[in-house]
Amino acid sequence: MRSEKEVAANRSRICKVDIIPEALSEDEQIILAVSGVPLNELPTKRARKVVTKYRIDKVIVFKDIFIIKNLETEVCYRYKMNKSSIFFLKKLRNKVKPMSLEEAGDMFFRSSVLLNEIVPKPDEDDSDSQTNI
Repeated sequence: MRSEKEVAANRSRICKVDIIPEALSEDEQIILAVSGVPLNELPTKRARKVVTKYRIDKVIVFKDIFIIKNLETEVCYRYKMNKSSIFFLKKLRNKVKPMSLEEAGDMFFRSSVLLNEIVPKPDEDDSDSQTNI
C-alpha cells in the first residue's frame, strides 16, 4: 500500500498521453508476413504511445491559470483553464474516487489553452562575475 506522502505527491501530477503514428520497417513487415498475416493485410504504420508527466506547480484560482512543469525537461508552461479550476482541483484530490494521472491529464488538456512557455531569467550573478575577470 502506498504511503500518504506518495498519494499526496500524485495529487498534483498529471500525464499527457500522445499517440504518434510510426511507419513499420521492412524487417518488421517481413516478420509479420512470416508469422501468418496475409500480404494484402500487412500494416504500414503502428501507433506509439508517448506519456509526458507534468506537475502542477502553481494555480491562480481567481483567473483559472495553471503553471505546470514538465518533469522530464524541467520546462514550465502557463495554461488557462476554460472551466473552474476549483472544480478540477476538487476532482483531482478526491480521496473517495481518485483520478488516474491519465484521466486528470485528459481532463486538464481538453479544457485548457496554452498561454505561453515560461522562460527563466538569466542569473545576474553569473554575468557580473564574468565582467570582473
